[in-house]
Amino acid sequence: MMRFCSSEVTSGSRGLNLKIEMFNRVFWIFVIIVGYVFVPSEGGAVEPLPSWLDIPNDYDAICERIGPDSGAVILNSWKQVSYRGNGVVHRTLGQAIHIKAHSERGRAMVKVPLLGKSQQLKNFRAWLFYPSGEVEVFDRSDGYMAAKDLNSLYSERRVFVLDRTASVHSDDVVFAYEYKIVERTIFLQDRWQFQDDLPTLMSSMKIDVPSGWVVKSWESHDDLISNESNEDVYSWEARELYGIKQGELSRMPKEVSVIQLGVTVVPPAKSKDRRRFSTFETWGEVARYGLDAQLKHVGFSDLIEEKADELTLGSLSKWEMIRAIGNYVQSVNYVPVSVDLVKGGGYEPNDAEDVLSAHYGDCKDTVSYTHLRAHETSLHL
Repeated sequence: MMRFCSSEVTSGSRGLNLKIEMFNRVFWIFVIIVGYVFVPSEGGAVEPLPSWLDIPNDYDAICERIGPDSGAVILNSWKQVSYRGNGVVHRTLGQAIHIKAHSERGRAMVKVPLLGKSQQLKNFRAWLFYPSGEVEVFDRSDGYMAAKDLNSLYSERRVFVLDRTASVHSDDVVFAYEYKIVERTIFLQDRWQFQDDLPTLMSSMKIDVPSGWVVKSWESHDDLISNESNEDVYSWEARELYGIKQGELSRMPKEVSVIQLGVTVVPPAKSKDRRRFSTFETWGEVARYGLDAQLKHVGFSDLIEEKADELTLGSLSKWEMIRAIGNYVQSVNYVPVSVDLVKGGGYEPNDAEDVLSAHYGDCKDTVSYTHLRAHETSLHL
């Protein structure tokens, strides 16, 4: 029988019930920790449960400290990133949530964002642990794939969804999942937010890189524990974190500010040039990348020059010219098309002349278009 801390106080013989409660909890912790737990699958085979799902002995006390009134608690949330050196990156993520109150049953859901065909979802598994001791196991066939950008004309973004909300019929249910995303990309950055809107017992991130590669990190909080076990493996963790709901951060005391980690991986110069990796160690390098992506699609043409002259005809100052160009650009229909995202396609605009001819584009298209028009009228923005 699985038991976790509850907001209710057991009635009747308190001493006896406390002993029973302790026995139930210790028994379940023992079952989880003892190497590998197996449950029968539908086909009769045994199914390994996640070895990373662990419940500390002082769980009740931790709940009281970090979220006594919370209807759900994150037991463990983690991310492991492996850079293979050839542009292939493996990201494995997992999380376990103790749904203490039935009102929080919506937590029995996971959404996995995917940036098109260049990202592949692999090894997806999920579990529901019921107070009775029953365990349900799920795989990719139990979920569905959906469009991510509903307002785009076309987008490669997808999201895989597993929704087991309807399976939660009582308090004290644990929902856990893990999956791997394999992608080939030119970008060597990553991030992890250790805190969520729920209290969290433990959150961690680990990165491994090929020999000779360097990992540089930005840590938002001194409480983040970092550990470099060897020159190629880096890890960070944080424990006993308060939940921070959206919109509440400005009212939170400093000691419960959101703990975040930013990472950039720097390969040797030879690998960087051969694979055309994009690495950013400063914000100036980020700005330069964005500018270069814009300028590749800025080409002067008679069509754009004629339109610029038409719009600014009669303008008496540069500000009037800017206003005339800006008003026209705002009339361009916003139609985003997102392709080749893991290789920088999301940062490159369409050619400015194509935007003028079609009279539609997204934010980067209109920026490029405005930039070119300004130059056509001798305005330097």
